Amino acid sequence: MENHSRSKTLLLLIFHLILLITSKACHPTDKQALLDFKKRITFDPSNLLKTWTPQTDCCTLWEGISCDPHSGRVVNITRPGLYSDTDSPVDTSMSGDLSPFLGNLSFLQILDLSNLKNLNGPIPPELGKLSRLNNMFLDSNNLTGSIPVTFQHLNQLKKLYLSNNRLSGPVPSSLFENLTSLSQLGLSSNKLSGIMPSSIGKMVSLTNLDLHQNNFSGKIPETIGELKNLVYFDLSENQISGNIPESIGGLSKMEILYFNGNRLNGKIPSSIDGLKLLRFFRLSENKLTGKIPPSIGNLPKIQSLVFENNRLSGKLPATIGHLTTLNSIYFSNNQFTGKIPPSFGNLKNLQSLDLSRNKFSGPVPRQLGHIDDDIGDEPVMEFVETLILSRNPLRGLIPKSIGKLNYLEALEFVDNGLSGEIPMELGNAKALRTVLLSENSLSGKIPKEVLNLEYLEKFNVSENRLSGKIPPHKAVIPGSAFAGILDYVELHFLPVSINR
Repeated sequence: MENHSRSKTLLLLIFHLILLITSKACHPTDKQALLDFKKRITFDPSNLLKTWTPQTDCCTLWEGISCDPHSGRVVNITRPGLYSDTDSPVDTSMSGDLSPFLGNLSFLQILDLSNLKNLNGPIPPELGKLSRLNNMFLDSNNLTGSIPVTFQHLNQLKKLYLSNNRLSGPVPSSLFENLTSLSQLGLSSNKLSGIMPSSIGKMVSLTNLDLHQNNFSGKIPETIGELKNLVYFDLSENQISGNIPESIGGLSKMEILYFNGNRLNGKIPSSIDGLKLLRFFRLSENKLTGKIPPSIGNLPKIQSLVFENNRLSGKLPATIGHLTTLNSIYFSNNQFTGKIPPSFGNLKNLQSLDLSRNKFSGPVPRQLGHIDDDIGDEPVMEFVETLILSRNPLRGLIPKSIGKLNYLEALEFVDNGLSGEIPMELGNAKALRTVLLSENSLSGKIPKEVLNLEYLEKFNVSENRLSGKIPPHKAVIPGSAFAGILDYVELHFLPVSINR
């Protein structure tokens, strides 16, 4: 066995020796280009380029460089600022300009100079000569100027990341027209502007498109529906206006769609039911109007709906109750009316529900808690952690069933028309940290059971019609969070919330 192991080691050594002998040395043109890149680097604190010396072969001895063994041409430059060392991750930087001579690396397939933080100046147009390039990562630097129009010639490119720089100006429309092999495009967190040209529909290989946090304007082109392979699309935090095109429903592979923080108006298109794989959907901080279409109930994978801070109106479709994969709904600060659909009780995986600052009326549905009926003890929305219904014209009682929500951490019913007593069952919701019931018409006494909530940090019942005395200290579990703030509660909350 030992002899076999030695023989195997010897064969590997011979193989590597043969490889070294037969491999061609670094091509002079490539070596000169790399040395010119190093020359323009003014600060390299981690010595990422220490091994790049004129006396040595760039293919065999320079760290971060790989070559084709047959031609001696450089095919890979990988010197990112964030990488894994043998022991732990290394986070470093590099200062200087990008050399235009990098454009002479005509066999280059991978260029990774990401996360170096301080590479500055413009992107050299000469990089557009890298016709064999598959992946370009220049993200998380300090690059300025525009995206070179010469990039239209990089027709072998599959991944292009220029995010987190200071690039400005429009994206050349020819870029969208010619880069039909591109699967991932990251341009986020720059100062890019202009409209999204209709030619974007020609990038049919795209799976990831990240344009968030720029100054793009104009409308989302109808041709966006041609991107049938798109899985991730982030257009948030721009100045996009106009309607969401009906063609969006053609993106059947989409999983993550973020349009938040724009100026979109009009209705949510009913075609969204074509997004069968959608998991996360954000439309918040826009000017959208009209009703949520009932077709929203046909999103079988959806986990999060974030539509807050719009002008949406009408009744919530009961079909939302079909979305049993949902774990969060944020619909606050709109103009929704009518009752909260009882079908919400079907959302057994829901963790966060925020319907605050709307015009919902009627009682708080008991389906938002836990139903005890003749059939038995039926859990409904049992995993909910946040329940926020503040600033609606809701009426009626606080459902006792809320006390059976074992994971509930925040209960906020501020500024409604709720009446009746605070249910003593609330004290059974052991995970509660925040209880905000102010500005209602609640009456009766504060139940001493509420003081048993050992994790409670905020408790505000001011501006109600409560009466009686403050529950005595002996009702508080020793060492509980509420015991520590009881004096604060007594001095700052209760005098305005209880008529003694």
